[in-house]
Amino acid sequence: YEEMLVPSSSQSYSQSQSQSQTQESNASSKGGKQQRKNIKNRKKQSSVAPTPPPAPSSQSVDSIATHVPNGVVQNLHRFLIHLGDLHRYASSFSKAEEGYTRASRLAPGKGNPYNQLAVVAQLRDSPQGPLTAVALYWYARSLLASRDPFETSRANLARLFATNRVWLEDHGTVGDDVSMTDAAATNGSVGVNNGGKRAALERERAVKSALGRGFLAGFVDLHWEFFRGVSSTERNDDDDVLKSQMTTPQGVMNRIDTLIESLMSLLSSAAFGDA
Repeated sequence: YEEMLVPSSSQSYSQSQSQSQTQESNASSKGGKQQRKNIKNRKKQSSVAPTPPPAPSSQSVDSIATHVPNGVVQNLHRFLIHLGDLHRYASSFSKAEEGYTRASRLAPGKGNPYNQLAVVAQLRDSPQGPLTAVALYWYARSLLASRDPFETSRANLARLFATNRVWLEDHGTVGDDVSMTDAAATNGSVGVNNGGKRAALERERAVKSALGRGFLAGFVDLHWEFFRGVSSTERNDDDDVLKSQMTTPQGVMNRIDTLIESLMSLLSSAAFGDA
């Protein structure tokens, strides 16, 4: 009777084994069903074309790309200009130009950096003297800035024109003191020894430099006529001071023709280039 109530160890082990196998089979059958469901779901999803994510609006892109705290660009712009001024006071013109150029790229609509670049062009030493044509270009950009023209450039430009006119009065018009025949003569007068050849080359370089300087001075002086204004009538003694300083259209055309002839002569003799 006790043997019937209390199972033996072998019987209990076999029962536990059968129960565990039953549970495993049930679990495997449930797992197989779930796996089949997952496969069906993947097939359904692959048959439907995936929808691309919504593209960000232009407003959100612009707000991210151009989001800069207030005052940062303005302060950096002023800092670069002041840094360029310090280099200019120390006669470090290359570093001064770098600071002004970076400021102009940071805020291209402001005219102040262009004015400073014009000042550096007037101060910089070169074989042709002050770079008046380069300074004219920068002053024009300063006055024609799209957002904040630098009106101080107008007075600076007037002084540039006056200084350039004084130089022309001292050195004559384009090519008065030297001519291209002088440059050609130096080519034919090259000495046999190295010393004579070197002296001839220096003479040729000096002649070409003087011709280029004279042409650029005349070019800048022509723009002074446009800056002051061109009178539509001939000059009269009764005209006011401003009109008496104006040039007639025919006079301007004559000056333009003279400059074009000088430029063609310089280009034909390779006396005028980027340098």
